[in-house]
Amino acid sequence: YLKYDEVPGVTNCSTANLPAGFRIERHVHPSKYEIFLVGAGSGVFKVWPVGAGESDEPREVFELRTGVCCTVGPEEPHEIQA
Repeated sequence: YLKYDEVPGVTNCSTANLPAGFRIERHVHPSKYEIFLVGAGSGVFKVWPVGAGESDEPREVFELRTGVCCTVGPEEPHEIQA
């Protein structure tokens, strides 16, 4: 579990069910942290450094599976492939 104020700036908590093959394109959030917890299924989560160009390689690539948790901070480009 996260401790109080461990991830500053979290303003909401959402859930999403992504069908196999669905992709959330690379994007950023100017002022919020996001936490992703995989409830079931698999996929790939990519994170680029702040300010990375479109042709830059990701800084991190996470293999998503049940129970995996990832976080990204403000201005960190990220995308998800289910």
